[in-house]
Amino acid sequence: MEQYSPAQIFAKLERLFAGEGLRFKASRLEDGPPPRLTVDLERYAPGLPVNFMVKGLRGTFRRYYHPQTEVILGKYERLPGVGEPFLAKRRPKPSNSIFQGTPGLDLRALREGDLQPTLESFLGLLARQGQTQAWLRLTAEQRPIVEKWAQERQALLLDYPQEERLSLLRLAAHADSAPEYPPLEKAEFIPASLLKASFSGPENP
Repeated sequence: MEQYSPAQIFAKLERLFAGEGLRFKASRLEDGPPPRLTVDLERYAPGLPVNFMVKGLRGTFRRYYHPQTEVILGKYERLPGVGEPFLAKRRPKPSNSIFQGTPGLDLRALREGDLQPTLESFLGLLARQGQTQAWLRLTAEQRPIVEKWAQERQALLLDYPQEERLSLLRLAAHADSAPEYPPLEKAEFIPASLLKASFSGPENP
C-alpha cells in the first residue's frame, strides 16, 4: 500500500471536504505512538455531519499514513447563518462540483458487509454533486454483489475492457445511453474509508 505524508492526504481531501461545506483551519500531529492528529474545522455551508467526515479522515490516515492513527476533532466552528448539516440529497450547480474529472471509488479493500452501505453513501455523494457516472474498482468476488446492488438501483455496471477489475457505474437516468467511457486519466478516486464512516457511528452536529 502506497503511503502518503499528512500534507498530501490533506491536499487530496480538501476539495472533498469543501464539497460538504467544511474547511480545514488547522491540524496538529503528534508522533505517538500511536500518531495523534487533531484537526480544527470550520463549516461555511450545509453538508454531511462533521463526525462523518472526521471518521472518514481517520480511516484515510490509517490506510495511507499509519494503521493506528488517532484523529480527533479540536475546534469546530459553524459560521453565522449556516444551518444544520444534513443527509438529504441536494444538487448544487455543476460549477460547484468537488470533482474536476469522473468520480471513482476503490472498493477492493472492503469486506462484503461494508459494500452496500458504502455504495449507498457514494450514491448520495454523486447525487449531491450532480454526477451521472463513476468508476468502481472491484475484486472478482465483489463484482456480482455490486452488480446486484446496481440493478436494484436501476443503474448500469459496465466492465472496462482495457483494465481488469474496473467498472463504470451509470446512474438510473443515464443507464440506457450509449456506453461511452470517460477518460480514465481524469478519474478522481476517493478512499472508500471516507464513505464507510457514514454508517459506523452516531451523527453529530
